[in-house]
Amino acid sequence: MTEIIADVETTVVSPDGHEYYVQVGGERLATGLWEAWLEFVPLDGSLDVLLTTTETTQPTRDAVVRWSETVTPVYLQGALARAVAATDRRRLTRNYPVAASAVTAPFDPFAVFPSGKEALRARLRVRSRSELLAIIEQYGLNPAAKRLTWLSDSQLVTFIVTAVEVQALSRKR
Repeated sequence: MTEIIADVETTVVSPDGHEYYVQVGGERLATGLWEAWLEFVPLDGSLDVLLTTTETTQPTRDAVVRWSETVTPVYLQGALARAVAATDRRRLTRNYPVAASAVTAPFDPFAVFPSGKEALRARLRVRSRSELLAIIEQYGLNPAAKRLTWLSDSQLVTFIVTAVEVQALSRKR
């Protein structure tokens, strides 16, 4: 199953001035090996996500995580150029699986919160980026109307968990 394996702590700026944060996407192959690629997500949300083709193949998921910790800003700049070239040629997209329940019924984070923050976090981690943003909007979890498109998926999960906890504790829900 395809998943986001890590968020890279460095942002990258393209030659035309767009800033991207970087995620490492990956999946386990039928051979048991893991392949990984880089995803460049625009901070302002105005552009498509750019993807490289396979950047590394590793024996385990943990090895992919370790690899992601070694990429340098110079490597990322080169990878961004490769992602632009790959996207220009083929319009690469990665489709992350969406749970069937997410399609048939809206996900209510307040219904899961009584089971604990980790249970809520686990249920959110399997959601797509668009689902996470929709949950924030649908349940009024961003009352200050802050721009959230620059947050990584894992940061969006933390944002939702924190917002639900604050609202639950203040008895607004």
